[in-house]
Amino acid sequence: MRARAFELATTGSTTAPKESQRERDRRQRRDEFLEAALGIVAADGIRGLTMQRVTDEVGCATGLIYNYFPTKGSLVAEVQMQSLQV
Repeated sequence: MRARAFELATTGSTTAPKESQRERDRRQRRDEFLEAALGIVAADGIRGLTMQRVTDEVGCATGLIYNYFPTKGSLVAEVQMQSLQV
């Protein structure tokens, strides 16, 4: 934080810090989960949405989704937010 404040004070630059490869990979995986969930909801509604079904669509272990969405409710909330933005 200090380094960022110093950079702003000395250069006047307000560019955002670069995103690391790990952050990009994490964001991409989260987007994959959301895309799969949106497709499932579009086809079968909220009742058809399960964590297992989303991970099957993405092609990963079921437990991985819980690192991104701790509950089905949190996934549903994000799906609803995404569908409102479109």
